[in-house]
Amino acid sequence: MLEVWDEQGYHSGLSLEQLQIHISRYSGELMVRYRNRIGLSSTLFLTVRDGQPLQRFKQNSPPLDWHWLSQALHPQAPSMRPTTLVVSPPQ
Repeated sequence: MLEVWDEQGYHSGLSLEQLQIHISRYSGELMVRYRNRIGLSSTLFLTVRDGQPLQRFKQNSPPLDWHWLSQALHPQAPSMRPTTLVVSPPQ
C-alpha cells in the first residue's frame, strides 16, 4: 500500500498501478511513502513533469525506476498510518 501527499491532498491505500495512473494525470511535487522489503517506512520525493516522475533529491533528478520500486515494496505492506494505542485503566 502506498500513501501519496501532493498539492491536491492526501491519498492512501494506493497500489503501484494506481500510483502510476495518479502520476500520469498529475503535474507538480509529490511525496510517496511505502514499506520497504524489510518492513521499514521509506519515502520518495518526486517531481512530475508531463506524466514523468523524476526523483527529486537524486543527482540529475533521474526518472523513477518503476521496476526498482516494485521490487522495493514490502510484499504485504500494511498501511503507513500510525495506529492508536488504547490503554485500559488498571482494574
